[in-house]
Amino acid sequence: MDKYIEEVTIDNQEALEELIWAIEASEGGFYIMLARCNYAYLQERLIQQVQDQCALDIRVIYLKESDRILYSTICARLGQEMPAALMVSGLATVDNLDDMLRATNQVREEFRKNFHFPVILWINDAVHVKFLRIAPDFESWTTTTRFAIPTDELIDVLQETVESLFATALAVNSYNSLA
Repeated sequence: MDKYIEEVTIDNQEALEELIWAIEASEGGFYIMLARCNYAYLQERLIQQVQDQCALDIRVIYLKESDRILYSTICARLGQEMPAALMVSGLATVDNLDDMLRATNQVREEFRKNFHFPVILWINDAVHVKFLRIAPDFESWTTTTRFAIPTDELIDVLQETVESLFATALAVNSYNSLA
């Protein structure tokens, strides 16, 4: 393993341990964390690791493209449930993220008043920049943990994706030539 990959792997493990510690230490109280990760594949793996390694039962909510208001969406999905911790994924896929972030900034006090558990928002770098620009008051309440992917692993993932796309394209072309 080259030195860069080893450093990224160690950094990610340390960041994961830090995130889990913060979740467990915040049990029963409001705390907002941003988990920055640019790769959906790695994000899914990390969400699973957090759930597996954390002593608390963590609820995960996946946002839909059509979701409009973060606070309302969380409340609707939780109903009367008050989880020990909550992770929210999919902010990058929301159709009108700017409006969602503006609304989040405006109702930030509602999060603090009503969510007596740690909330982890999984975001990428582009969403983080929007948070800083559009929802600075809300973002100022957060702590951020950053995760990276080793270059070799990224190349492998990209290669698998390209091969899958080519296989799909070939299958479609073969079907179309038969029709």
